[in-house]
Amino acid sequence: MLRRSKNKTKDNAAEPQAEASGSGSGSGVVVAGDDADARELLARVMARAGHGVEQVDAPAAAFDALTATPRLALLALFHGDRAVMLAQDVRAAADPGVAAVPIVVVADDDPTAQAATVAGADGALTRPFHADELTGELDAVLARSPEERAASRDVAALRAED
Repeated sequence: MLRRSKNKTKDNAAEPQAEASGSGSGSGVVVAGDDADARELLARVMARAGHGVEQVDAPAAAFDALTATPRLALLALFHGDRAVMLAQDVRAAADPGVAAVPIVVVADDDPTAQAATVAGADGALTRPFHADELTGELDAVLARSPEERAASRDVAALRAED
């Protein structure tokens, strides 16, 4: 199961803001999060699934990574509502290519996962989860057309209003 690391080291603080791994093809998954251990674990899972991966440690860096290169998806695993705000920012982007990027949020709890979906995430997982759940969720999101993803987001927003 994937779990948030409780152990922090000084080395984590010195980690560069963005790291590339995987195929390096340019188009791939941005794994964004404030927990270096969890980010690395998710990046390894995505690389094993055949995706190029770029890791970033801040919401602004995630947004910059999405605008710099066409992306397959964004996996956001920030604590609190930072992933929710990032989903909102991506959906409000002036660049239609950025605004359409599929987003999967890894949340600490169900209310945050639901808020992320309402904010524009196409999928959400609540920790802890198995690596197969992550790849399954991302594959399901990527299998839907942009129109289907937009319709699902609209349904989530309507459900939240009830």
